[in-house]
Amino acid sequence: MHAVGLQSHHGGRDGGTQPASRRGRPRSSCSPGGSRVGDLLRGRDACAWRGGAAHGDKGRAKDIWWIQSVYVKPEHRKQGIFRKLYDHTKEEARRAGSCGLRLYADTNNTRAHATYESLGMTSHYQVYESMFTDY
Repeated sequence: MHAVGLQSHHGGRDGGTQPASRRGRPRSSCSPGGSRVGDLLRGRDACAWRGGAAHGDKGRAKDIWWIQSVYVKPEHRKQGIFRKLYDHTKEEARRAGSCGLRLYADTNNTRAHATYESLGMTSHYQVYESMFTDY
Protein backbone atom coordinates (compact mmCIF):
# COMPACT_ATOMS: atom_id res chain seq x y z
CA MET A 1 0.00 0.00 0.00
CA HIS A 2 1.45 3.36 -1.01
CA ALA A 3 0.95 5.92 1.74
CA VAL A 4 -0.06 9.47 0.86
CA GLY A 5 2.83 11.93 0.98
CA LEU A 6 5.53 9.26 0.59
CA GLN A 7 7.97 9.16 -2.29
CA SER A 8 10.92 6.99 -3.20
CA HIS A 9 14.01 8.67 -4.60
CA HIS A 10 17.46 7.74 -5.72
CA GLY A 11 19.68 10.55 -4.49
CA GLY A 12 22.10 12.35 -6.64
CA ARG A 13 23.40 15.82 -7.22
CA ASP A 14 19.85 17.09 -7.53
CA GLY A 15 19.24 16.46 -3.82
CA GLY A 16 17.36 13.22 -4.33
CA THR A 17 14.59 14.40 -6.61
CA GLN A 18 15.29 11.85 -9.34
CA PRO A 19 12.60 9.17 -9.66
CA ALA A 20 13.31 5.80 -8.02
CA SER A 21 13.90 4.19 -11.41
CA ARG A 22 17.26 5.99 -11.71
CA ARG A 23 20.52 4.85 -10.14
CA GLY A 24 21.79 6.46 -6.95
CA ARG A 25 21.33 6.21 -3.21
CA PRO A 26 17.74 5.11 -2.53
CA ARG A 27 15.61 6.84 0.05
CA SER A 28 12.01 7.44 0.94
CA SER A 29 10.72 10.77 2.16
CA CYS A 30 7.52 11.85 3.85
CA SER A 31 6.24 15.21 2.68
CA PRO A 32 2.72 15.96 3.89
CA GLY A 33 1.53 19.26 2.45
CA GLY A 34 4.66 19.46 0.26
CA SER A 35 7.10 20.06 3.13
CA ARG A 36 9.58 17.23 3.75
CA VAL A 37 9.46 16.18 7.41
CA GLY A 38 11.21 12.80 7.34
CA ASP A 39 13.72 10.75 5.37
CA LEU A 40 14.79 7.11 5.40
CA LEU A 41 17.97 6.09 3.56
CA ARG A 42 18.37 2.45 2.61
CA GLY A 43 20.86 0.08 1.05
CA ARG A 44 20.98 -3.56 0.01
CA ASP A 45 23.19 -6.48 0.89
CA ALA A 46 23.12 -9.91 -0.75
CA CYS A 47 22.39 -12.74 1.66
CA ALA A 48 23.12 -16.16 0.17
CA TRP A 49 21.94 -18.12 3.21
CA ARG A 50 18.45 -16.56 3.25
CA GLY A 51 16.40 -17.63 0.27
CA GLY A 52 19.46 -18.55 -1.78
CA ALA A 53 21.18 -21.88 -2.32
CA ALA A 54 20.13 -23.24 1.06
CA HIS A 55 16.50 -22.86 -0.03
CA GLY A 56 16.75 -24.35 -3.51
CA ASP A 57 16.88 -21.06 -5.41
CA LYS A 58 19.73 -22.18 -7.70
CA GLY A 59 22.30 -20.34 -5.62
CA ARG A 60 20.75 -16.91 -6.23
CA ALA A 61 21.23 -14.68 -3.23
CA LYS A 62 18.28 -12.64 -1.99
CA ASP A 63 18.83 -9.05 -0.91
CA ILE A 64 18.38 -7.81 2.61
CA TRP A 65 17.47 -4.13 2.67
CA TRP A 66 19.29 -2.11 5.32
CA ILE A 67 17.71 0.98 6.79
CA GLN A 68 20.87 3.04 7.05
CA SER A 69 19.68 6.42 8.24
CA VAL A 70 16.40 7.82 9.52
CA TYR A 71 15.54 11.41 10.34
CA VAL A 72 12.24 12.98 11.34
CA LYS A 73 12.14 16.69 12.17
CA PRO A 74 11.72 17.11 15.95
CA GLU A 75 8.39 18.92 15.68
CA HIS A 76 6.96 15.98 13.68
CA ARG A 77 8.12 13.14 15.94
CA LYS A 78 5.59 10.90 17.70
CA GLN A 79 3.15 11.44 14.81
CA GLY A 80 3.69 8.16 12.95
CA ILE A 81 6.11 9.55 10.34
CA PHE A 82 8.71 6.80 10.85
CA ARG A 83 5.96 4.16 10.76
CA LYS A 84 4.82 5.48 7.36
CA LEU A 85 8.40 5.49 6.04
CA TYR A 86 9.00 1.99 7.41
CA ASP A 87 5.75 0.57 6.02
CA HIS A 88 6.46 2.12 2.61
CA THR A 89 10.01 0.73 2.55
CA LYS A 90 8.84 -2.69 3.75
CA GLU A 91 6.29 -2.88 0.94
CA GLU A 92 8.89 -1.84 -1.65
CA ALA A 93 11.29 -4.50 -0.32
CA ARG A 94 8.60 -7.19 -0.54
CA ARG A 95 7.74 -6.23 -4.12
CA ALA A 96 11.45 -6.33 -5.02
CA GLY A 97 11.78 -9.89 -3.66
CA SER A 98 13.92 -8.96 -0.66
CA CYS A 99 14.08 -11.41 2.21
CA GLY A 100 13.70 -8.67 4.83
CA LEU A 101 14.74 -5.40 6.42
CA ARG A 102 17.51 -4.71 8.90
CA LEU A 103 18.84 -1.73 10.79
CA TYR A 104 21.09 -1.10 13.71
CA ALA A 105 20.58 1.24 16.64
CA ASP A 106 22.83 2.47 19.41
CA THR A 107 22.73 0.20 22.44
CA ASN A 108 21.56 3.06 24.67
CA ASN A 109 18.82 4.31 22.32
CA THR A 110 15.99 2.52 24.11
CA ARG A 111 13.36 4.85 22.61
CA ALA A 112 14.37 3.69 19.11
CA HIS A 113 14.41 0.06 20.25
CA ALA A 114 10.83 0.38 21.52
CA THR A 115 9.75 1.94 18.21
CA TYR A 116 11.33 -0.83 16.13
CA GLU A 117 9.88 -3.54 18.36
CA SER A 118 6.41 -1.96 18.09
CA LEU A 119 6.71 -2.52 14.32
CA GLY A 120 7.39 -6.22 14.85
CA MET A 121 11.15 -6.05 14.34
CA THR A 122 13.32 -8.29 16.48
CA SER A 123 17.00 -8.24 17.37
CA HIS A 124 19.25 -11.26 17.50
CA TYR A 125 22.52 -9.77 16.30
CA GLN A 126 25.16 -7.77 18.06
CA VAL A 127 27.28 -5.32 16.04
CA TYR A 128 31.04 -5.20 16.60
CA GLU A 129 33.16 -2.37 15.29
CA SER A 130 36.68 -1.05 15.21
CA MET A 131 36.41 2.71 14.82
CA PHE A 132 39.29 4.94 13.76
CA THR A 133 37.75 8.21 14.91
CA ASP A 134 35.89 9.44 17.97
CA TYR A 135 32.24 10.09 17.43
